[in-house]
Amino acid sequence: MPVDYDAVIVGGTLEGRAAAAMAARQGARVALVEPPTVVATRIYRQLLGQGLSQAPNLGWTDFWEWLALVVEVSYPDLSLHQLTVQGVDVIEDTGQVSQAAPLTWLTVDRPLPTRGLILAPPTQPVVPAIPGLTQGTYLNIEDLASLPVLPQELVILGRSTLAISLAQGLAKRGTRVTLISRSDRLLPDEDRDISIFIETLLQAAGVKLCLATQLIEVTDGQPLQLHLDGQEPIFSQFLLVATSPRPDLGPFHLDRLGIPPTPAYLPVDAYLQTSHPRVFGCGPGLGGDWAETTDHQIGRAHV
Repeated sequence: MPVDYDAVIVGGTLEGRAAAAMAARQGARVALVEPPTVVATRIYRQLLGQGLSQAPNLGWTDFWEWLALVVEVSYPDLSLHQLTVQGVDVIEDTGQVSQAAPLTWLTVDRPLPTRGLILAPPTQPVVPAIPGLTQGTYLNIEDLASLPVLPQELVILGRSTLAISLAQGLAKRGTRVTLISRSDRLLPDEDRDISIFIETLLQAAGVKLCLATQLIEVTDGQPLQLHLDGQEPIFSQFLLVATSPRPDLGPFHLDRLGIPPTPAYLPVDAYLQTSHPRVFGCGPGLGGDWAETTDHQIGRAHV
């Protein structure tokens, strides 16, 4: 089978689009494989926490309309149309690696033989296996937009950067926010002084912090009853799950290339190379707190 591409980029992130644009500018023959709508969702999450703090005077309904417009006009140079104009073959699909030679990415419609593969998959917050924490008892991040009014009270589970920004933004708007994390610090990978500073800012905004706290069970009802290990239960109108995001690498079948499966992140070296010499990674799939931003760094994901 002849090689059709110099690089196939498995995307769903701004980092994947940026890699495709950069490769095309260098004259490479590039295919970008990206599931529909996922990049818009990622931009939405990225801007949500910022917007809650930056547009405090907008009403609840007006805020979501404003946010939708901001998402629509963000990153015009990385739109699928612009990438196509630059010569990138855009394929709105998913897929998996092939066991056959040469190195090939298989979509539903056709194989994409390539000299190199760049993995830049999206991430999703992980829903912990807690009794009672099932669909219908908690909100995900996108569910906030469906609430008709600003919630009077909200518990946020997680210490991701998005959880922190949402807690501060909603508290500034008048919501009684409680943030629960099983870690004793919000930013355990940073200097203790930085973590204390962020925690102080949240408390100044009115956020109640429950650190080193384990949520062990959720009882459905109005209000929800959140059972904590060794503490009195918390009652709340809503529970939002905003744990640190992780990529879902299972459907890619990377084990076919000898890349060991890992549930938390895509392991790469200092050159962004995986254990396969022609497979590289970039973006949020590499993990770390930065995974919810558009920074290009290397780290490991944690919940």
